[in-house]
Amino acid sequence: MKNDFIDLEDFGGGKFGKRDFKLPEFKLNIWLVLTIAAVLWLASGLYQLRPGYHAVVQTFGSHTGTIKEPGLRYRLPSPIQKVTLVWVEEVKRVEIGFRTVNYSATTPKYSDHPNESEMLTADENIIDAELAVQYVIDPMASEKWVFNVKDPEQAMIDICGAAFRTEVGRHTLDNILTTEKEQIQDSTESLIQQVADSYDFGVDVQNVQLQEVKPPDRVVAAFKDVASAKEDKIRREAQAREMRNQIVPEAQGQAKQLVNEALGYKSKVVNEALGDALRFDQVYEQYRVAQDITRRRLYIEALEEIFPGMKKIIVENDDGVIKLLPLETLTGGESK
Repeated sequence: MKNDFIDLEDFGGGKFGKRDFKLPEFKLNIWLVLTIAAVLWLASGLYQLRPGYHAVVQTFGSHTGTIKEPGLRYRLPSPIQKVTLVWVEEVKRVEIGFRTVNYSATTPKYSDHPNESEMLTADENIIDAELAVQYVIDPMASEKWVFNVKDPEQAMIDICGAAFRTEVGRHTLDNILTTEKEQIQDSTESLIQQVADSYDFGVDVQNVQLQEVKPPDRVVAAFKDVASAKEDKIRREAQAREMRNQIVPEAQGQAKQLVNEALGYKSKVVNEALGDALRFDQVYEQYRVAQDITRRRLYIEALEEIFPGMKKIIVENDDGVIKLLPLETLTGGESK
């Protein structure tokens, strides 16, 4: 055991006297320690690349390759190389105006974010609208997701929120609540993809879906009154159209009947006038032949028309004496 101790007299010329002080001697194999550390450091470069993932490799911070085939892979240990795993088959989701708290298929739970959902419409009304966006990372450009934007997921949240507010601001409140929901979805999807492409960070927008769209809670009562008034307007317009569809054909039929009657009356009057003209011409021809007789006949016919149904006596008064024999008083009959 003597070899395991050191005599202090060898290091001070007997400063502590004749008494021996012995300390343990540690024999450290520094090379063994360094070798083990080096092996562990090199072994830290092993990693498993799972299916659906891409490995973006950086060497001293520069992109030097993208590994897409799954399996056991190796990279030079940090800080020489760094690997960022990108899940290219994941369908990512952005929620504007709400957050999903519980993803249960039966009873999902959500939390509202009114600071995101309240927006201004084109007619300067406030609306509470929520949007869900699904997107994937382009498998042909996974390195863009890593390098082109510092925080790509937050960037997508900002892009979706800005695009949604832009499209809502282009439409009136009534149209958003009624007829233009699908149009807003399509235009928002197009705008999100356009802005993402401008940043070029490898995003492919799959679906944009409007969730709940309603007026803010503090003005719901007023909007219900407006909606009720609009329903009354629609109902009254329908009644008016029904009445119009009933009255207009009747009026058109009556107008057509009046036109036909007028045309018939016109034809009758024209024909009568033509007949009268023809008769007048015939009478005129007779008048030219025998003026006195014709004049007398016309006179008698005129009296017949003026006094229809009355007893009339024609007396010849050549000598100034009226000769009248009232036979009806003698025989009880009538004479004309």
